[in-house]
Amino acid sequence: MSRRIWATLDDFLPPSKSNPYVGRNVANNVFFKALLRYSTFDEFHFFLTNRAHIRLFEQEHGEFIQSVDAGPKIKVFLREQLPEVIAQVDYTVFHQSDHIRAFNSLCYLRNQLGQFPVTAFIHSLSYQRYMHTYMAMSQGGVTASDAMLCSTENGAEVVRRCLQQASTGIGKPMPDVQLQVLPLGMDGASMDFGDRTASRTALGFADTDVVGLCFGRFSDYDKMDLLPLLQGFRDASKDHPNWKLVLAGYVQSEDYLKIVEIWIRILGLSSSVIIERAPSDDRKAKLFRASDMFISLSDNPQETFGLTLVEAMAAGLPLLVSDYDGYRNLVTEDVGRRVTTSWDRVDALATLGPILDEATYHRYLGQSLVVDMTDLRSKLTELYDNPTLRTELGQAARNKFLATYDCPVVIERLEQFWDKLKAAYKPIDSAGPDPSAMDFFETFGHYPTHMAKDDQPLQMSEFGQFLASKNSKYPLLAGMEGVISHDVIHWVNSHLDEHPTVEALVQAWPHSEWRMRYCVLWMLKHDLIQHQQ
Repeated sequence: MSRRIWATLDDFLPPSKSNPYVGRNVANNVFFKALLRYSTFDEFHFFLTNRAHIRLFEQEHGEFIQSVDAGPKIKVFLREQLPEVIAQVDYTVFHQSDHIRAFNSLCYLRNQLGQFPVTAFIHSLSYQRYMHTYMAMSQGGVTASDAMLCSTENGAEVVRRCLQQASTGIGKPMPDVQLQVLPLGMDGASMDFGDRTASRTALGFADTDVVGLCFGRFSDYDKMDLLPLLQGFRDASKDHPNWKLVLAGYVQSEDYLKIVEIWIRILGLSSSVIIERAPSDDRKAKLFRASDMFISLSDNPQETFGLTLVEAMAAGLPLLVSDYDGYRNLVTEDVGRRVTTSWDRVDALATLGPILDEATYHRYLGQSLVVDMTDLRSKLTELYDNPTLRTELGQAARNKFLATYDCPVVIERLEQFWDKLKAAYKPIDSAGPDPSAMDFFETFGHYPTHMAKDDQPLQMSEFGQFLASKNSKYPLLAGMEGVISHDVIHWVNSHLDEHPTVEALVQAWPHSEWRMRYCVLWMLKHDLIQHQQ
């Protein structure tokens, strides 16, 4: 049986400390760790941008890679090595962390050089700039052997509609790339929520308090507007001073958080609503363990899945969410309640989409999504007032997490799908170049005085001879290591007498033609070799 090799152009680095709760970053890092811990691939190949990028990868992932004994399976390459390596290795799959950056261009490269499926996760889908990528896909690249891994049915439908709109707009058939629904996951084995009693004591909750947790970034334009929730909670909790609501998460907008704090005071909720700014991982775990339910009223189309909902399920919490976006697919009646939402067309927003900045049009879209306040008050009351129901829903949520969203389950399903794609892979009949790739040498070929000639003889320059006599090495700029090395320079110098032209050097060079052509240009530029007079 052939070796099964997984590959990517991405680094799957951990979320940055300055913004640790961006969903896609968390999801991708969780996936990376789960892949190395639970998958059965023989090797993992990472193609990174330069040596500095490789060092960062090793620095950020090294400890974890060692902890799961994955080091022998991992190989790291420079991106410039892609053509040669793809031609030599029969990859099982190339997988990207998102379906926008380089996904289609990687498919074009594969169409010319390799035979493997390309897949990618979707994340937020509401960015206007994505339409350019969808239009490019309609021109070619992706095939029926490739797939976008959609975390929810609603997310898959968004991508399908975008592809259809883009294709119709340019008069092309819709690309036949697969839209496969496979959820994101969280690793239950690494999620320790601790003891409930100890957590509640540490957070200052009384035994009689009923605690609802709303965890997410404080941002009206990039997450959700909390004001309707505060108003609904005020009405539902009037006669229940022991009902508490915790608003927690990373502060993306200080101005918005100030509005929330002011509104809490105006509504008279200062004693029952608690704000937790950017809690540590330990405090976050305590918040989930101490709470009685999880609440999230997403009103923004950028929320495709809802990773915090999966965390809440892992913690055994019932859920109260808006009946909107990917939340509709995650939260069924057996694990929580969904609050009715409504919308209406405002065509000017669609017209202005390509012109407005992303924060502005996301704010407009979020502020036009109506969460039914009567339904919200009713379902808040239902959950806060019914401990038996909360227990039943919470246990069902935990069971659903273990069966559907726990990483071992997710990775197994991903591997099965990747193997199925590989087995059914069919190369396309004609593989043209990527139209989104600028042909620099055609486009700018009129800039220089002339283009080089393959048959023009070369020789070592006086300066090159001087360096060789001193046994000195020419300084190489950072980032050039994927093409130029002192070994290659030495090879050229040692073969010039026998192979004095570019054409002859290329034929004698045992590796890719383009590297040798580039090396000759570089050595000419730096006066290490010269044209014979």
